[in-house]
Amino acid sequence: YQNATNISSRINLHSLYSQNKQGWFPWIFEQCRISPGLRILELGCGDGTLWTDNLSLLPEDISITLSDISSGMLRDARRAIGSSDTRFAFRAFDCRKIPCKDESFDLVIANHVLFYCDDIPSVLKEVRRVLAPGGRFLCSAYGKAHMQEVSQLVQNFDERIVLSADRLYERFGRENGQSILAPFFPKAQWLSYEDCLLVQDAEPLISYVLSCHADGMIPWSPILLSLKVAGLATAASFCAGVAAAWLLARRRSPFSAVLDAMCTLPMILPP
Repeated sequence: YQNATNISSRINLHSLYSQNKQGWFPWIFEQCRISPGLRILELGCGDGTLWTDNLSLLPEDISITLSDISSGMLRDARRAIGSSDTRFAFRAFDCRKIPCKDESFDLVIANHVLFYCDDIPSVLKEVRRVLAPGGRFLCSAYGKAHMQEVSQLVQNFDERIVLSADRLYERFGRENGQSILAPFFPKAQWLSYEDCLLVQDAEPLISYVLSCHADGMIPWSPILLSLKVAGLATAASFCAGVAAAWLLARRRSPFSAVLDAMCTLPMILPP
């Protein structure tokens, strides 16, 4: 991502049509269990929505470092949060080599980030290094059923449309996340954030499709025009495979962890 435009389109679709009234970012914030004095690092902070939605709930004596490999993304996050808020610092770096001292943070967050990393074990090693004793690591991913209804919808309309060149869930997802994390955070438990989308308008869904990594693969302008003419997704109702996993990992021997995962509706998984 060069900036927050694409990620904002995705967040917007969920904000408009999510059926879970709590909302994804408030749920994430709840899992953070933020308290005064906490030192927080977010890897791949995106547009900063996690924090802009919860600024009034943050204690004053807290330190939050927002990081991203994209300077443009950091710029958009800083603009959204405001540069005058001294609780926040913004740093651009590759999370394979976090430029911070050992045991620098009490909480590290990686929201839908790990599957973009070329060397996930190196990232996890770094996360464990910078976590203080008793610190927690929260990370998210989705499963193979993620937004499969949208993929099928657009493929049926035009098979040239590829929402993602990579199956990110195969790199780090709900199905394999626990085994990838195990060498660094061996104990994990899945929790679920259940949600579905009921989409009745075409434009937000088209914006979502256009945000999905396919730039340059197909002639978007003619297809976008065709989508609008055909009214793709107008009155469309689908249950999105919105899957995410969260890991709360406590550093120290033995390493304990809680891996939270959203189940893919309408499947109901046992606890």
